[in-house]
Amino acid sequence: MEYKEQIRNFLKDKENYSLLITGSWGVGKTYLWKEIENEINPADDEIKFWDEFKSNFSFCNHVLLLIKFIKTYIINFFIFIKDYFLNELRTKPTKKNIIHISLFGKEHYKEILEEITLKAYIYKKILYLFRSVTFWKISVGTFLQFFIKDDFKNLIVCFDDLERKSSKLNMKDILGLINKLKEEKCKVVLISNKDEINEEDKETFEDYKEKCIDLEMQIKSRTEVILQILKEKSPEISKEIVPDAIYKIKNLRNLNKIIDAFKFFNKELQFSEYLKKENKYKALFEFVFKKIISKFDETIDLNDINKEKEKYIPMEYMSEKIIDDMIQNYFNNTQYFISHNKKEGFKKELKNYKFYVDLVRLGNLLKGSIQDLNKNNEEDFKKEIEEFFNRFDKEKLNDLIYNLGFINFIALDQTFHFKENEKIIEMKKYCLRLSNYYNYDEKFINIICGDNKELKEYYEKLKTEKMQETNLDLSELDRPKFENKYKNIGNYNDFSVYMKRINQLSKEEIEEFLENKMIFSFCDISFNKERSDKNYYPRLYEIYESIKNSKS
Repeated sequence: MEYKEQIRNFLKDKENYSLLITGSWGVGKTYLWKEIENEINPADDEIKFWDEFKSNFSFCNHVLLLIKFIKTYIINFFIFIKDYFLNELRTKPTKKNIIHISLFGKEHYKEILEEITLKAYIYKKILYLFRSVTFWKISVGTFLQFFIKDDFKNLIVCFDDLERKSSKLNMKDILGLINKLKEEKCKVVLISNKDEINEEDKETFEDYKEKCIDLEMQIKSRTEVILQILKEKSPEISKEIVPDAIYKIKNLRNLNKIIDAFKFFNKELQFSEYLKKENKYKALFEFVFKKIISKFDETIDLNDINKEKEKYIPMEYMSEKIIDDMIQNYFNNTQYFISHNKKEGFKKELKNYKFYVDLVRLGNLLKGSIQDLNKNNEEDFKKEIEEFFNRFDKEKLNDLIYNLGFINFIALDQTFHFKENEKIIEMKKYCLRLSNYYNYDEKFINIICGDNKELKEYYEKLKTEKMQETNLDLSELDRPKFENKYKNIGNYNDFSVYMKRINQLSKEEIEEFLENKMIFSFCDISFNKERSDKNYYPRLYEIYESIKNSKS
């Protein structure tokens, strides 16, 4: 069962009245209890309003806050009217009075009684009359007389930092007070790292614990606490985009602010919606959340985040400045607002990001068809590449060929013989325009057109109208190296550079090399263009021709 749920069940329990929450320092014990306190008695709207109002000195922010504040009170007014006329006010549960006492540095149990009473009269105005009493002379019995039986039903006392108490404060006195309170049906929570209690007090604690403590809950790890809080407060956010950096934050009081920021960005920028359609955005959204965490917690090293960014190849296609400006805009506007322009700018960048993520994937398929293709997976490669082309928007097809390299596309087509649907035809037309621009000869044009009359007619029209594309620059993707004989070949340009080395191999090695269908398609292109490479690499050409003739 989750930790918060265990605490909630304890507070509802009619049989058990004292709970020990234990765990190592920094694991989140006090944080969890504060979470429960805020659930039982949420901070007043007035306090929240003034905290936000004082922390933001912008006129526009103050106007937004005032509008929000007035709107809240109008809604609350109508809820009050409704409850009054429907007689619901009487049936609502009485507000619980929660008193949180840190035992750190306390030297006498009467200091504890004084603090409880002073905090209690905030809730029970009748106790205000006793505010000037000298507490050092008050016994536990007299202290308890300040309260009536009903008071204890609505009183919850939390004792924190037991292991940090002064050596002058007797452990028996603390445990005796807890026992007295629970006998009066008062709920008591004790928070302590019991492993850090000094040896002198530890024996006393263990001897009296069974009588004073009804239930014990051990919090094992900080990560568990954060996971449970995330699950409870932001179930709509995919775990895939919640970065590991969140488990490294030093101050758990920032966790709620971080979660609020996550929820806001997730909603305003539709992270969850994008992820439902395409998982390729995962790296980007995780990176945005890391940036948010670093704003709240200075101990999160930005250099580490930037190093991790290098793992996300597509991040080079996304403007980091747009992300930084958007996050800063959020922090500059009372943390619940991002300007429309910044949101639209980010969404526009997402379109480019998606394209280049797809391009990276296609580049990997191209490399795979050179380095990993065999008879068993040939149909799988063909199917995946065809499906990939069909998923692309028509207006992006030219950009796809431009970035992939049109000779690489033609070689893929020669290898797999793609079904000539509307999109494949469109891409081949673009290859014809590029070929026309670079003055490729008729042999190469025939490789592109094959027997397709539409493509042949299109090329004739190109020649007639002298249609030439300008400012074309074929760019290639960076390629990882694979430990096989094709490790230096990721596309046609690489093959061209590598031909001299292939030409120097033995006949058997060249024949083995040309068993790769994509390499063979590259040879088709290289040896059948106007400026043929056959005179430069005669050995390779001779073996290529021999294999080609044997196939025909």
